[in-house]
Amino acid sequence: MRVLLIIFFGIGSSCGLLAQVEERVYKDSFDQLAKEYGKYDPTSELDSLEKYGRLAWDLANQSKDSLLMVRALIMKGNMFERLGNVDSALSCYERGLEMSVSKAFRERRKYLLNFLGSLHYDQSFYTKALRYFLASLKMREEDGNESEIAITLNNIGLVYYQIHDRDMAISYFERVLEIKRRHKQNFTPTLVNLGLCYTAVKKHNEAKAYYHQVIDICEMESCQEDLAEAYLGLGLSFLDEEKYPEAEDSFELCIKISRENHYENRLILSYFNLSKIQLRKDNFKRALDLSKTSLDLANKYQALKWVGYNYEQMAIIYSKLNDFQQAYSFFTKYDSINSKLLDEGVVKGLADLHANYKEYDNNRLISEQNKTIITRTTYLVVFLILFVFVTLVVIILYRSDRFRKRANKRIHDTLVELRTAQDKLIYQEKQSAMNRVIASLAHQLNSPLGAVKALLEPLNDSFMTLISSYSLLEEPVMSNTAGVPGNDIKTMEPFVIHQHRQLFQSHIRHVHDMTERMAYLVKTMQVQANPKSMLLSSERVDLGENIRETANTFAIPRGIRLEIDLPSLPVYVQGDKVALIMAWQNIIKNAVEAMGNEGCLTIGLQIVVGRAKASFTDDGMGIASAVGEELFEPFYTTKEKNYHTGLGLTICRTVLENHGGSLTYTSETGITVFIAKLPLCDD
Repeated sequence: MRVLLIIFFGIGSSCGLLAQVEERVYKDSFDQLAKEYGKYDPTSELDSLEKYGRLAWDLANQSKDSLLMVRALIMKGNMFERLGNVDSALSCYERGLEMSVSKAFRERRKYLLNFLGSLHYDQSFYTKALRYFLASLKMREEDGNESEIAITLNNIGLVYYQIHDRDMAISYFERVLEIKRRHKQNFTPTLVNLGLCYTAVKKHNEAKAYYHQVIDICEMESCQEDLAEAYLGLGLSFLDEEKYPEAEDSFELCIKISRENHYENRLILSYFNLSKIQLRKDNFKRALDLSKTSLDLANKYQALKWVGYNYEQMAIIYSKLNDFQQAYSFFTKYDSINSKLLDEGVVKGLADLHANYKEYDNNRLISEQNKTIITRTTYLVVFLILFVFVTLVVIILYRSDRFRKRANKRIHDTLVELRTAQDKLIYQEKQSAMNRVIASLAHQLNSPLGAVKALLEPLNDSFMTLISSYSLLEEPVMSNTAGVPGNDIKTMEPFVIHQHRQLFQSHIRHVHDMTERMAYLVKTMQVQANPKSMLLSSERVDLGENIRETANTFAIPRGIRLEIDLPSLPVYVQGDKVALIMAWQNIIKNAVEAMGNEGCLTIGLQIVVGRAKASFTDDGMGIASAVGEELFEPFYTTKEKNYHTGLGLTICRTVLENHGGSLTYTSETGITVFIAKLPLCDD
C-alpha cells in the first residue's frame, strides 16, 4: 500500500511539473512571436504582420491559456486594423474585452477599451468612442496613474472637438496640459489641440500663441509630426481671418513635412484647405485640382469623413463652373456618405454618456465622503482614549512642560538668529554683485573720459592755428613775398585751411565716438537695473535698415569679412530703434570677439510665418554644449572677467522679449548662429 501511494504522488508531481514546463514554453514562444511582429513596418510589410499575427493566434489556441488568447486577439485586431479590415478588428477587440472582463485581466481591459475607442473615433462613430473612453477613464482614475489618465483625457477632448463642443474639449485638454507639465512630459501635441480649439471659437490670437510655442519647441527638438500639426493649425487660423497668403504658406509647409514623413491625414487636410482658399479667390479650376488630390488621398487611406467633405466641396466648385450635372452627382455622393457618419441620436447619445459619467463621478465623491466620515469617527474614539490617558499623567507632565517651553524659546531665538544671518548673507551677495557692476562701469567710463580730456587741448591748438593761418594769408603785406609768385600764395591758402579743418574734424569725431560709448555704458547699467526702461519709445522701425546701419557703423577688424543678406523690401516692426541697435551691437561684438582676427560674419533677415527672423552666423570657435541657457544669465561670461561684465547677451534677450520676440542660439565647432525673432507690425 505504501508503495502504491509513493507511485501515485510521484506521478502527480511529475504531471504538475510537466504542465508548468509546457506553460512556460508556450509563453516564451508567444513572446518571441510578439517580438517579431513588432519589428515590421505597418505601411509596407503587411504580409509579414499577417503571418506572425496568425501564428500567435494558433499558438494561443493550442496553449488554452486565457491571457495568451487575449494578447493574441489584441495582436490579431491590430493586424486587421492595419490591413484596413475594420469590422474584423472590432470583432477581435470586443472578444478580447469580453474575455478580459470574465477573467479579471484589468490591465488588458484598460488597453482594449482605449483601442476600441480609438477605432470607433477613426471611423467617426463618436458616440461609441466616447463610451469606451469614459469607461477607460473611470478605471485609470481608480488606479491613479496620471500618465494613463492624460492619454484618455486627450482622447475624450478629441471627441468633443469633433462634435463641435469646443468648451468641453478645451477643459479636457487643459487638464492634460497640467498633468504633462507636472510630470515634464512632451506637451506639444496638447498645445496644438488647444490651438485648434481656440481657432474654432474665433480666438485667433490665443490660438496662434499656442502654435508659435509649438513651432519654437519643434525647431529646436526636431519633432516633425507636431511641427506639421502646428503649421496646419496656423493655416486654419489665417484662413479664418482671411489672410490667404499666410494661410497658403502655412499649408505648403505642412504638406512638405507631411510628404517627407508620410503623415497622410495632414496631407488630406492641407490640400482640402488650399482648395478652399482657391475657391474663395474664384480660381475654380485650381480649386478643383486641389480638391481632387485631397479626395484621392482620402480614398487611398480610407478617410471616409474627408471623402464626404471633398464631395461637398467639388459639388460647390462644379456649381460655380455652371456644370450642374456634376454638381448634383457630387452632392448626392456627399449626402450618401454623410448619412452613414451622422444620425439624429448622436448628440443626444453623447450627452447621455456625459451625464452617466457625471453620475459616476458624484457617486464616487459620496463614497469618498463616507470613508472620510468613518475615518474621522475612528480618530475621535482614539482621541478620547488618549485624552483619558493624558488626564491621568498630566501632573507628571506639568514640570516637564515648563522645561519644554524654555527649550522652545531657545530654539525659536536660534531660528531667528539663523534667519537674520541668512538675510544678511543674501543682502551682502546682492550688494557684492551690484558693486562689481558699478566698479566695472566706473573702470569703463574712466578711459573715454580721459580720452575726451586729452583731445580738448589739441583741438583748441588746431583751431587757433587754423585761425592764425587764415589771418596771416589775409594780410595785405603780400608784397614782401617778392620771390613767391602770386598764384602760389593763393594756392597755399586753401591748402593750409583744408589741412587744419581735417584735423579739427578728426578730433570732433573722436569726441563724438567717446561720448557715444559713455552713453551706451550708462544705458547698459539702466537696463540691468530695470529692463522695462529699455523701451524708451515705440515706433515703426525698418528692421533691415536698422541692422544694416548697426553693421556698417561697427568697427569690424580688417581680417573679418562681413556679408549682409537683407530683403529688398522693408520689414517693419514696432519698437525702440535705439534699443534694437544696442542689441545688434552686442551680438555683433560677441561674434567678432569669438572669431579673433579673421573669419566671416553673415547677417540675414527673412519673414517666417508672420514673424521677422534675423540670423547672425560666425565661424568662430563655437560655444560649449554644457553652457546651454546659462549663456543668457546676468554676469555669466566665457571671456576674461576683468574685461567683460557678462551682461551683453542678457540685455539682448531682455530687449527682444520686451519687443514681444525671442533670442536663441545653436553652436557647434566652427559655426555659431544667433537667431532673433520679432513680431511684424499689424499692417
